[in-house]
Amino acid sequence: MDKKRKAAAHYDISGYLPFWDKLEQEQKNALLACPLKTYSNGEKIMFGACDRNGFLLVVAGSIRVYISSPSGREFTLYHALTSEYCSLLPMDGQGTPTLEAEGDCTVFHISMDLLLPVLAYYPENANYFLSCIGSNMQAVLCNIEHAFFNPLKSSIARIILNTCPTGESTVYITHEQIANHFGTTREVVSREIEGFRSMGLITTGRGRITILDPAGLVTLAGQ
Repeated sequence: MDKKRKAAAHYDISGYLPFWDKLEQEQKNALLACPLKTYSNGEKIMFGACDRNGFLLVVAGSIRVYISSPSGREFTLYHALTSEYCSLLPMDGQGTPTLEAEGDCTVFHISMDLLLPVLAYYPENANYFLSCIGSNMQAVLCNIEHAFFNPLKSSIARIILNTCPTGESTVYITHEQIANHFGTTREVVSREIEGFRSMGLITTGRGRITILDPAGLVTLAGQ
């Protein structure tokens, strides 16, 4: 058995689909057949050309979707968090996004082969999945706006805040990882982080940032 496949019963997909109770058992069985895959932190999520369609429903961890240049620069398009969807684009070549697991990540792959019979039975469901695509695109536009129309320090503060687990103050992230979100360099990020330290907003350690002044960081982020 593929090490990345588990029994779908480990997670109940019905809890993530608001229209579940309106489906007939045949359509429910089709969705219950969605393969469940797990990925380790930092692992690339890859599909063959024939399987690169539909959606990934994140049930644990999160997915980072990004593009990269030939020189290795990266820019984050959006994140798909737990209970959110990541739409798979059936394309190859330059500009094709890369998907990467953040933390130990578990996803249902709802392929178009499985989804189309459900949509044929209940067409109103198409609006739900269209809204998922719209949410992905809105997140892309939001990240582009912050990257191009806000100071870098504001974008860095935003990443630190958004990456910090709820109820905690320490973020496990490196300067290089932060730089990869904006297509800049680690050295540039390190200078900005040092400025945050001198302002008393954070302290830093190897691979981690601890927030000392959340309100000050929020103000700097413009949130």
